[in-house]
Amino acid sequence: MEDKKQFFEIYQKVKKEEMNIKTLDSKTTLKILQMLNEEIKINDRRIAQKTEEYEKLLKIQKKTS
Repeated sequence: MEDKKQFFEIYQKVKKEEMNIKTLDSKTTLKILQMLNEEIKINDRRIAQKTEEYEKLLKIQKKTS
C-alpha cells in the first residue's frame, strides 16, 4: 500500500463493510486490524468515562431526591 489516501479509502470501505478484508494482502490487513483495534480502545475509554460521569450524576440525583 504505497499511497496513504488509497489506504485510508480501503480502510473506510472495510470499516463500513463495503469491502471484504479477506481480499486484501496480509500487510494491509494487519494495518487495518491494528487501526480498528486502536479505535475500539479509544471508544472503550470514552464509554468508561461517560459511564463514570452518569454514575456520579445518578448518585448526586439520589442524594438530592
